[in-house]
Amino acid sequence: MILKDCNYLMPVSINDAIIYKSKLWFIINDFNGLASEDVETGDIEFIGEFADESYASKRLYETMQVCDGKIYFAPFYAKSIAVFDIDEKKFSSIPLDEKKVNCKSKQPIFGGSKMYGKYMFFVPVHSKAIIRLNTENQELDYITGWAEEVASIKFNDDAYVRRQVVLREGKLLIPFCNADAVMELDCETLEYKIYRIENEKIGFSGICFDGKDFWLSPRRDGNIVRWNPLTGHEDVIEIDKDEGGTKILHAYAGIASSQGKVMIFPLVHKKCGDILNSKIILQEGIFEFVKDEEQLISYFRKDTGTLVFINKKNDVKSEIEIKIRQRDVDEKRIIEESKEILCEDNFISLRNLISVLEGVHHSRPPVKGEMHRAGAAPDRQPP
Repeated sequence: MILKDCNYLMPVSINDAIIYKSKLWFIINDFNGLASEDVETGDIEFIGEFADESYASKRLYETMQVCDGKIYFAPFYAKSIAVFDIDEKKFSSIPLDEKKVNCKSKQPIFGGSKMYGKYMFFVPVHSKAIIRLNTENQELDYITGWAEEVASIKFNDDAYVRRQVVLREGKLLIPFCNADAVMELDCETLEYKIYRIENEKIGFSGICFDGKDFWLSPRRDGNIVRWNPLTGHEDVIEIDKDEGGTKILHAYAGIASSQGKVMIFPLVHKKCGDILNSKIILQEGIFEFVKDEEQLISYFRKDTGTLVFINKKNDVKSEIEIKIRQRDVDEKRIIEESKEILCEDNFISLRNLISVLEGVHHSRPPVKGEMHRAGAAPDRQPP
């Protein structure tokens, strides 16, 4: 049954958000869609769906960057780079060379992204290539040699990179999840160097820069590392240990630095234990992503459906509850296409089928705090 209150604002999960021309633009995770909210009036607009992708598909695009009035989207499960022209309100796509991308079917391709002048860089999740897109002519450069070097030092088949990277002085710093290492990539020459950092085969989920040193958050429970590639100095800070000593594989979304402190953001609920460094703060909540940029920190808290911005100059915090109008969601189409996705992916089960069909039985808007998933297909890959 379709909800009758079509003006009801329903919460959604998002993969990324940016502010451009007085609007907050965000990628919807629960199904195929891009939406915006006017930061002054609060007006919400569903922009549309990405072309050539199923409406019911989740987590199609992971991050986005804006350049010359166009938004570029890093494909996670999608088949190509997406582009949205803001003035013309049109979607388009840039095809990828599948052989150069070199990624197994149904695996996430790219996660993180970063702008450097006219270039947009796409950082791999499971692809064996880093892509540099020239936004002026849409030409793509594939950087691939690094994967062979990482193969000799990686300790599992986890993602290469989660999503968080840092740009410093024309160089991209990329932390690996499946190796205790960080890559430094020259954005002009595309030459790279891989630094090995001792961290007990834990890997890294994120990176930030505090003006002097880089800070690396662990991929799974373990240690935060403060690192300076110029001096070679490494400082390991042990963070909270869960009872029983269990180490969670995907434990942290990333890390950020502001006003002399370092914040670490968990992917799962964690008790704030002892951290042997007063500069480090373990954030309370469950987070989808964190971005640490020159003047602004932004992160999405999944357990509250809230997008948070912190001004790094004055530490002022602002929060936005991410919602869209229920009338903009085609629940029937999501349910039907979700069935097709489940069958095509060959993992249909009673549990999955119930998950797909449960959206049919809603006769009321969700109560406060209840996440309405609109019958979307289940996640296919951990973050």
